[in-house]
Amino acid sequence: MDTNEISLNDWITHRMLRVNYLFTKDDVTHSFPQKNQNYLRTNISRLTKKGVIISPWRNFYVAVPEEYRLKGVVPPLFYIDSMMRFFGMPYYVALLSAASLYGAAHQVPQFFMVMTNDDIRSIDRNGIRIVFVSRKRIPTTFLAKKRVQTGDVNVSSPALTALDLIEYERNIGGLGRACEVLVELMEKVDFSDIGEDFYNISQIPVYQRLGYLLEEVLGEKKQADLLFEGCKKAGLVFRKTPLKKGKATQQVAVTRWKMQVNTEIEMDEL
Repeated sequence: MDTNEISLNDWITHRMLRVNYLFTKDDVTHSFPQKNQNYLRTNISRLTKKGVIISPWRNFYVAVPEEYRLKGVVPPLFYIDSMMRFFGMPYYVALLSAASLYGAAHQVPQFFMVMTNDDIRSIDRNGIRIVFVSRKRIPTTFLAKKRVQTGDVNVSSPALTALDLIEYERNIGGLGRACEVLVELMEKVDFSDIGEDFYNISQIPVYQRLGYLLEEVLGEKKQADLLFEGCKKAGLVFRKTPLKKGKATQQVAVTRWKMQVNTEIEMDEL
């Protein structure tokens, strides 16, 4: 394409016709070598104000499809994979956002949650809040792919989502909120054929808390049995563990999960 004869708006439109909605500042600079930076910066700003493009992150842009132009809000699923590749970081859609993709959101989450292996500040732009949560190792074996308009997006599997809901319960509103989501999510979880690698993802107390909640709070005895057997085969050794982490307790450990029940689980009516 001869960019000497077209505008930046035309260039974006041409890309959209080829289902290419995502671009960076470098893409623009390389495509318009004859234009100076002030010209490009001015035109990008103008198109942003008109709602033709949005910028979830500095120097990363999304051409807004017609179906989103009226509201001016583009769902993060539309661009999250490309944005994380722009960052050069592994990732997956996680926690409440992953659960909602499995039909297990008791309430529609007010933000989009992404797991990665580094600390990134949350994004609150273009009417969308993206919350990043960090874990040291991304368990790629337990990621699923979701097909969206712009390609594939990494999403935690139902089992990994269940585990994350317990490990990162503080990020979602507590164990009660986790249990509300687990009620529906467990329909998609199968602990019977999951592999021993699953039991290396988190610390042992996370599995204990998940097992206890499944068995004693949610009445998911079959799922709890499968999880317990998996923990046993993987060689996990249970020691007395507080249900609410970070809350000191001298309570006696109960049930096979050796859980010190130091908090009450409060759930909204489902």
